[in-house]
Amino acid sequence: MDDENDFFIHPSSSLTSADERTAAAIARLEKIALPTPGSTRVKLDKVVVVEALNVIGPHAVRNGLTDDSMSRLVDVIANPNSTLDTGTASLLIKALLPRNRVQDSIVLKIVGSLGRGDGRGQFTAQPALLRLLLLLQPYLASPTLLSKLYGALFHYLGYTTLRPYLCHILFLITRRKHVTPARISALNEYIKWSVEDRALNALLRVYADYYPDVVIANTRRGGRRGVVFKDPDPEFSERLAAIQARQGDRPSSGRFEGAKRRRTGEGGYLIPDSHTYGSTSTTITTLEEIRSIHDLVESIEKLELPSQLASVLDEDVLQVLLMHKGGEMVDARLNHWLGYMLEEEWAAIRLAKAGKRTERFASLLEKIERYTARTGQMLLAVEDWLADMLPTWDGMVLREGVMKLLAWVSPEAEDIREAFLNPVQALFDKGDTDFRREWLVCIGRIVRRWGVYHGAYLTSDAASSLQHLATCLHACTALVLSESACYTVVLVCYEQFAALPLDRGIMQIHLPPAPLIYHIFFSGSPTHTSILCGLIARFKTAFELYDSRAREGRGELLSKDFVAGFNSYVMDVCNCLWRGRGFNRSDRNATAFGLEEGVIERLRGIAAARGDNLAGLFSLTHSPLFALYSARTFASILDRQGSGSTVPVTADPVTNVMLKQLADSGGPKIDYGDFRVELLEELREGGFIGVVDFLYGSMTSLMSRKSGAGAGNGLGR
Repeated sequence: MDDENDFFIHPSSSLTSADERTAAAIARLEKIALPTPGSTRVKLDKVVVVEALNVIGPHAVRNGLTDDSMSRLVDVIANPNSTLDTGTASLLIKALLPRNRVQDSIVLKIVGSLGRGDGRGQFTAQPALLRLLLLLQPYLASPTLLSKLYGALFHYLGYTTLRPYLCHILFLITRRKHVTPARISALNEYIKWSVEDRALNALLRVYADYYPDVVIANTRRGGRRGVVFKDPDPEFSERLAAIQARQGDRPSSGRFEGAKRRRTGEGGYLIPDSHTYGSTSTTITTLEEIRSIHDLVESIEKLELPSQLASVLDEDVLQVLLMHKGGEMVDARLNHWLGYMLEEEWAAIRLAKAGKRTERFASLLEKIERYTARTGQMLLAVEDWLADMLPTWDGMVLREGVMKLLAWVSPEAEDIREAFLNPVQALFDKGDTDFRREWLVCIGRIVRRWGVYHGAYLTSDAASSLQHLATCLHACTALVLSESACYTVVLVCYEQFAALPLDRGIMQIHLPPAPLIYHIFFSGSPTHTSILCGLIARFKTAFELYDSRAREGRGELLSKDFVAGFNSYVMDVCNCLWRGRGFNRSDRNATAFGLEEGVIERLRGIAAARGDNLAGLFSLTHSPLFALYSARTFASILDRQGSGSTVPVTADPVTNVMLKQLADSGGPKIDYGDFRVELLEELREGGFIGVVDFLYGSMTSLMSRKSGAGAGNGLGR
């Protein structure tokens, strides 16, 4: 017996056919639960009930029930004269797993049993029957049947015991044609007497989506986004989906946007297919008829949107169509579906922590992120789910999907600091290296996208959010100074800040902290050094822009201390790489990378003991980062002059003194300045564009050569 059947007693009888055994068990159940007219109502025989459930339950879980078995069991439960008690009826309802699509007659029996009066089902069993109808809704043989029964279902909203499931069903099937003044008035009347009823308020919000100028819905009474409905029995839904999948059937709820998602046996998510139900017009084209891009272009004006808009997550063509024909109503439908889905699945994952359900959810998040990337804007349901989820997130479950989605959060999002940024930032200090890298990558993406998609429209509040994001980045850098694996992503983050549209007055310059610059410059990586130099060059351009704006009266001058701090970065790096005056404090703005004089003197002593000069030890010709390129440049010059074989090979770095000695000994005459310019071109070809751009933009002696040399673009490697 499978573990999933534990809620039933194990079967003991044995007949030739499982369906025949089930039919026989149902017949015995009918005999004792449905007394014949005129007979005396007798006490239910528990032994017979248990024996019947022993047969019906396991068979239903394994294979599903036939249409006839489903219909007969619904009769047993819904019959007003049934002798089944509430507990037995509830247990029997758990076995109502159809093998095929649910027939219309079964739906009509359930709806017909609601309410009070002759011929109505027992009132204690009616909520369970409605719950069953909700669970079966994605598998109806006639997808539009519930829509036709809308008026009957709405009529029973006055029964408070039925209301939660009725609201859920109506929430899923409501369309514009269902929203009438009388129903709006009735719904408002119910809410007046049950103000905090989240189900009623959620249904009213659906009405408001169709007629926002008529219906005023309270957006707070029903949760952050009004998605209050969850799968009433996830275990039942899983079993039903598996049975239907084995029969080759899939959920297709017609125009019901709230249909459950379909799953494969391997646990993968299947978004609803793009079907257009009920389209009878000969002038309207459905998405199923589109076979190529040419068909889409020819028919885009007369294309009808599919019944299940959630299929947009799987359909590239539909995504293009929605970008052309979308609107508030389309977004509302997608938000309803996604809000329900995200809430339900996340609640289940928090209990399970791992397994196929987590893999399915990760797949869904990936599809949502792809859709968001195409539209350039995150759906409200996704944004709100993140805001609800992040405060309790452990930083591990679904990390990749969450980080990718978080990168699309809008700068105008509500409570962006408390809801989105601070919860993740709080995990940074205790997260592993991978988490730290991913959060830094996410910060960089947020800044870039805000600049690309929202740069021209950013408000002062959004600029304040950018300032807070920069504060988060500064705090992160303090924790990753010793983690070289994070240097590149940290620098890319600051590069995104430097690339913001600084011509707008609300933008600010966000410089990397001095310790980060010092650590990276001496990290021993030519790649990191080049990116750092390119970043300083970008910020130098930003400072010049700010200065010109201030002189034109379109902004304030930056503080002297702020400018002096940046100038110290420029001077210290220039002194090391180009001027041969590294670690000196005598030049204007030079700070020797913040080192104390006693430390510098000790370093000079160590260098002198090796026969080196500390001032030039980190120059382009001496530094181990670029010495190989210096040697290549020197060898290339000698080869071009035809004197490579006559000049003694030396491992010493190229210096001005060395070149003069070479000329005096009969070798070629090479100007040291020309040699270094050619070295810069060698570095450019090697990909270290950041170093080249920085020096051409900072050294007066090189600026006159810039046009001839042609500076590159970007930070380089």
